[in-house]
Amino acid sequence: MKSKTVASILRHVASKISSVDGDVDAEVAVDKAVDAEEGEAEAEDEPKVSKRGKREGGIGHGGPGEEERLEKLYETIAWPLGKVFGHPYDAFKLALTEPATLSNALPNPVSPNTLSVLMSTIARRLTPQPIKLRADIELTCYTPQGIDAIKKALRMGEKESTEQVPIKAKLVAPPLYVLSTSAGDKYAAVDRLERAIDSIQHTIEEQGGTLVIKMKPKAISETDEHDLAQLMAKAGQENAEVSGDEEEEE
Repeated sequence: MKSKTVASILRHVASKISSVDGDVDAEVAVDKAVDAEEGEAEAEDEPKVSKRGKREGGIGHGGPGEEERLEKLYETIAWPLGKVFGHPYDAFKLALTEPATLSNALPNPVSPNTLSVLMSTIARRLTPQPIKLRADIELTCYTPQGIDAIKKALRMGEKESTEQVPIKAKLVAPPLYVLSTSAGDKYAAVDRLERAIDSIQHTIEEQGGTLVIKMKPKAISETDEHDLAQLMAKAGQENAEVSGDEEEEE
């Protein structure tokens, strides 16, 4: 898995640079010059062999030039990093939080452009995607504090949020509430949701209410989200119908 990921990253880099020691800007400049020259040739109706054709395969995916650049990337970047970190993949992961890792660990300098393309590719391929998590709880409070006690308890739960793990409490249908979050670290998110539940339970019990966990914190799928949305929509419709009936009775 690690080797395949590294190969994919380096292949992409090889397809984007003119040479491991060169610069993409130089390649763009050559393209513009060729375009201008070919335009003049067409205007003069003079048959000329396209200089771009001479370069075909040099930058395009799968061309022999790309294979040479890929081999050079392994020689100058992957293998040296593997010797230092055990595997180049581990160096790439570390570079997400410590960008200087690569340049500091390489024995020979690599062009700034190559490093720039490599870093942007690493960030795009290896940055963890946020995971959505949820916990379901039932809250009841039949004391005079009632709904105010429940609101206070939920606010205390949301205060367990952090910048990395923001927690939001939502009503599904009394007495069911959901605590949801989206975070890059699943374990940190579960821990924060558990803290939120503890805080809510402590607060609601102080007010004479109770909390029952219906679903412990866990990662949820798109299907889970869809089912919850449908449940909330149904509950909202039922509440609207009840409200309408009460108005008619009045």
